[in-house]
Amino acid sequence: MTKRKPIWLIQFILGGMFLFLSQCIVAQTRDSIYHYLNHYTRFGEKLPTATLESYTVSHFDSTINVKIGGGFTEQAFTADIVENIYKKVASFLPDSLKTYNLQIITAGKRIEDLVPNYFRTGQIDSTRTWKTEYSGHAWVRNNSAGFTAMNGLDNVHIGLWQSHGIYNKTGDWSWQRPRLFCTTEDLLSQTIVIPYIIPMLENAGAIIYTPRDRNWQNNEVIVDNDKSNTDGIYHEASVGNAKWINTDSVGFAYLKDKYSLGDNPFRDGTARYIPATNNNNGLATASWQPYIPQSGKYAVYVSYVSMPNSIDNAIYQVYHNGIITEFEVNQRIGGGTWVYLGTFDFKEGFNDDCKVVLINTSKKEGVVTADAVRFGSGYGNVTTSEKVSRLPRWAEAARYYAQWAGFADSIISHTGDDYKDDLYTRPYTINSLAGRHFAQTDSTITDKVPLELAVAFHTDAGYSKNEEYIGSLSICTTTRTHTVSKKIPKNIPPTLPDSVTSTLPDSIFNSQLIPNSKFQIPNSQLIPDSIITYKDTVTSYLGISRMASYDLASMFISNLSTDLRKYGWPIRQIRDKSYCETREPEVPSVILEMLSHQNFADMCKAYDPQFKFDLARSIYKTILKYVATTHGREFVVQPLPVSHFQATLKEDEHKVHLSWRPENDPLEPSAVPQFYIIYTRIGNEAFDHGKVVTGTSYNMDIHPDTLYSFRIVACNKGGCSFPSETLSAYIAPNCKKHILIVNAFTRLEGPARVNTSHELGFDLDNDPGVQYGAFAGFCGRQKTFSKANMGSISTNGTGYSGNELEGTIIMGNTFDYPFVHGTAIQNTGGYSFSSSSIDAVLDGQVNFNNYPIVDLICGVQKQFIPELSSRLLSYINHDGHLIITGANISNLLEGKLGRQLDIMTQSSDTLLDKLADTITDIDTTSLFTFHRTMNDQCYSVPSPTILQPSHIDLGTDMSLINHPILYYLTPPSPLPAAIIHLQDQHRVIICGFPFETIKDSDSRNLLMHTLLKELER
Repeated sequence: MTKRKPIWLIQFILGGMFLFLSQCIVAQTRDSIYHYLNHYTRFGEKLPTATLESYTVSHFDSTINVKIGGGFTEQAFTADIVENIYKKVASFLPDSLKTYNLQIITAGKRIEDLVPNYFRTGQIDSTRTWKTEYSGHAWVRNNSAGFTAMNGLDNVHIGLWQSHGIYNKTGDWSWQRPRLFCTTEDLLSQTIVIPYIIPMLENAGAIIYTPRDRNWQNNEVIVDNDKSNTDGIYHEASVGNAKWINTDSVGFAYLKDKYSLGDNPFRDGTARYIPATNNNNGLATASWQPYIPQSGKYAVYVSYVSMPNSIDNAIYQVYHNGIITEFEVNQRIGGGTWVYLGTFDFKEGFNDDCKVVLINTSKKEGVVTADAVRFGSGYGNVTTSEKVSRLPRWAEAARYYAQWAGFADSIISHTGDDYKDDLYTRPYTINSLAGRHFAQTDSTITDKVPLELAVAFHTDAGYSKNEEYIGSLSICTTTRTHTVSKKIPKNIPPTLPDSVTSTLPDSIFNSQLIPNSKFQIPNSQLIPDSIITYKDTVTSYLGISRMASYDLASMFISNLSTDLRKYGWPIRQIRDKSYCETREPEVPSVILEMLSHQNFADMCKAYDPQFKFDLARSIYKTILKYVATTHGREFVVQPLPVSHFQATLKEDEHKVHLSWRPENDPLEPSAVPQFYIIYTRIGNEAFDHGKVVTGTSYNMDIHPDTLYSFRIVACNKGGCSFPSETLSAYIAPNCKKHILIVNAFTRLEGPARVNTSHELGFDLDNDPGVQYGAFAGFCGRQKTFSKANMGSISTNGTGYSGNELEGTIIMGNTFDYPFVHGTAIQNTGGYSFSSSSIDAVLDGQVNFNNYPIVDLICGVQKQFIPELSSRLLSYINHDGHLIITGANISNLLEGKLGRQLDIMTQSSDTLLDKLADTITDIDTTSLFTFHRTMNDQCYSVPSPTILQPSHIDLGTDMSLINHPILYYLTPPSPLPAAIIHLQDQHRVIICGFPFETIKDSDSRNLLMHTLLKELER
């Protein structure tokens, strides 16, 4: 008889087998997830390796928790990405667990909770949005703009800053980052922020505040009621009994040459005020008329005192070169500092065309206040030692500008270390202006600006030996630990202590007590579970979760990944860590490390204007989409600039026909132009405020003997594009010939690159490149090119650079050269002219044969489409007269065109080194100079072309064939700078230097007269 085993033993064995199998399944699942994460990648993103922290199964509540760390935490999540991750992880689960609730957790949060509101397909997280939207008057509004970007960033106030700035380091001044590849981060970041990011945001209607000076103008003029001197005149006028009188508050006064720690120019003077009025009786004005030391672009900053009864629509008028631009300023907020209106062209000297006028007209009851007005940036005069920086204010750190702008000592000085103080000044100025966010601010409180977010733009370190890109990185702070010490309000029961001090994590912005509320302290949880109350008192709280910063940081990374994909641009991580610039602001805030200033490949993009435009456009679009999502409204992306621009005369009708083409943005369906604005400039005046048109062409009436210039801006409900190039037109009285000016100078490019087996860097002397407009990013020429010490910031490190260009503003391509040529043609007399962009010519919209003379502007263009040479050859074979001016034109003269003109070009380094910046005519009776080196007036010409005639036969009647008419003064003998070619009925003049780089207008006028005379001979 067989003895049966006890049933408990069978159960034990079966249970053990089940447990063993379960453990095997768990282990197998864990291994599958581990393997997946170990190889986890995202296209276009550089993420550290993801790690599996834990995999747990709870049969009690049928849940599975997968906790993941490492680089997985630092990626940008979207709804699609989250869905794919869940599907992938779920595929590793055994059938028995398929119905369990799977939760994937990283950094203590479910990954679906890390999807920004903008990328969510369902309900958004309302804790990351402000509870109300600011509906008051904007801090500053341009009344002359002509339209409002209703679906853009209208009335949205943004704080941002362009990196660091030079600072006082133990008595000496030093950059906060090293001099590498001809720049330093302190200078480089602003070359993206100032010409690209800020204009895009302002074109969408945003009001921008920068803790660092934003105006690349090394002159500064201040006109003030307390000091009327050679800098300008302050003048008051009034009608009736109303008179300007002093306010009870202090105001600005410029009393010192140097401002030390504790000095505040906004506490040294007085301010004036007068009642606002809605009729002529009591009408008053205050005006500030400066003496401008040098013609150029000057930012205009006004100052005033915010009083309890200040009006929110004070009218300022800026007179600039024959145009008046009107602004409304909300004087209830932002008093006692410099308030930016705009940047304008002003002519040198003292004239009525340059001034600011404040008018007290308003339908609102209250007062208008007046203090100083500032024109330009100037040189730094604030120091914490005996030495000032001796650099322009725009190059200095925020700590010094904040003192010049009137911020309190508590904002700008905390530690006695200027480096640390500057770090805190940036966010503290934001908090000082904004106070509690507008959603919590009582409507009777003045002085507070409704700043909605803050972004710090930087370039960080890091390099690649194989010349790969480092890419972009964003940083935010979602939890900070700080100490709350508050006195208990009187309405709290007396059983509580007089005060409470607590150190706690804070995940909410604006975590202070609400006036007249019960005592409460927010803890680390999200709203509404963030209130620790006493005696079960519950009050409303209008703050916003710090996860709003994460949303913005994540959106920056996601959108850059898409928008810069054409460059192969990599995206790095989102770092949720405690940095001052993201921890301290009481509004959602992000640090965006745009690229690496230490990496050559990144720096090639940092100097590339087109890349900077695309980078800035992605940043602008992210802010637009973030704000729209925060407030639950639709958004429209501003259009791209137009192309194929033409300005064609209809002389008999005294009209000019303007036409252009909109550009499609394949990344943004909403970025479609709905209308256009034509801006017109008459002579040397400023551009007017524009005319709105709906089509892509327009006939405009013009007067003879008046030079007109035009630029086009594409617009929609989201804002305006960057402007087109500028074209000009002119009808000459008693016109004998009609000239076509063609702008073929479209080049935008960084400096010359050096990249050999042993050397790496940028050579400014070979070619400094051509930036978009003004550029203030160079510190000096690169000194060390050797690849041997890549990554080192010492004097022998790769990229180490000098300091001779610090504080220097360098002009690039202004896209306004038809005006320069046209002015000289007008001065010659007898010639009318139209003008065209080169793309309209190459697209067949312009026929050269309709014009007896073509003036081709080549500037320092390096690349020419072969089609242009073919069109020029066809034109001269039809007896056309041609003027070509520009350096680097050997490419244009290749092939049949060059052979027919029979001209050789030379540009050897040996010859170029000998060339002076002076040109003379054949008889050496006339001399003029042109810009060969970097300067703030015009782009430079490091490599003009020496034009060598192939045949000179002075003994025949054809002595003018290929004959030099201009020479570079070059020892020991002159070299040809311009040649005239005659054959059959056509004449061609080629100048190996750009006409517009001639330094003075009289010389340009004389040369144009000579060139046209040669063509008519």
